[in-house]
Amino acid sequence: MLKLFEGYGLKIPLTYTRSNFVNESHLNSSQYALTPQLRIFLSDYSNVNVHLSKQVNYSLPGQNNAEFVSNKALSQIETQTSGVNLKLGRSPNQRFIDVSLDQANRVLSNPAQIKSEISSLGIDFLYGHKVSEDTYLLVDLGSSTESRADSKSNIDKIGGGFLTKAGGNHQLHFLAGGFDRTGDSKQSGHYWQVTDKWNIYEYLALNLQTYKRSEVAYSQETLTQIRTQHSASLITKLSSDHQLSMNLEVNKIIFDNNQRGIKRQAIQLNWHWQILDYLTSTLNIENSTFDDSHLNSRRDQNKVSFNLGCTW
Repeated sequence: MLKLFEGYGLKIPLTYTRSNFVNESHLNSSQYALTPQLRIFLSDYSNVNVHLSKQVNYSLPGQNNAEFVSNKALSQIETQTSGVNLKLGRSPNQRFIDVSLDQANRVLSNPAQIKSEISSLGIDFLYGHKVSEDTYLLVDLGSSTESRADSKSNIDKIGGGFLTKAGGNHQLHFLAGGFDRTGDSKQSGHYWQVTDKWNIYEYLALNLQTYKRSEVAYSQETLTQIRTQHSASLITKLSSDHQLSMNLEVNKIIFDNNQRGIKRQAIQLNWHWQILDYLTSTLNIENSTFDDSHLNSRRDQNKVSFNLGCTW
């Protein structure tokens, strides 16, 4: 549901998914996500976003958030977040400020391992200064307090970069800097975040993304870990009704003690068909490979799904 009023807007997305496995009833699950958001329009270029979220998801071993789970049981990930985002000034102004205050609580539970709960509270500050018609220089600052059980870790980061439209065909966003962890887990390093949306032709687009960051781990073998992810999506419109896309992703996680790591590679093909004005379908084919350096093992997962959607 989306509602617009004088001076503010309200969005309430609700998703519910039921999964049943043939001959594997212990993997059956119900997932949901409720993520309401309130946006208050202060001016043409400034607004305040207030967001809440409650989600329950399930992952098979090796999938997101369950990368180091080795048994065959489903892992439940329950996430609750809240936050406020303040945006002041946007183009055509000469500068902008983006301040975010976020709180999160995430719980991973699995029948065959210890329950893992992660809490975090952080503030981020992004400042942009216009240096040309379509380019901003950026300053990125942030500080977070994170904990799992009785272990706590504080992380501070500082970095910079730029944001540009690159002549209209690219939307390139680059940030890089250093971080410093203190508390139960002490570590220093660097982070980056790069996204590039490139409209090659009217019917062909390429989206690239890569990031590296330090985060608290669900695994009991370490408190923090380094996650590096690279992804690329090639999207082509065959006609006004048909769209094909191919996605490649490499996700690598290394414990802060460097004693264990895991690498996930995935390739995905999608065919989107606008059957009627109110009826759409999507066919998805995916292959994933998981490599665990500690167990010296490799797992493959193949998935085919079909989605039919109706809008009124």
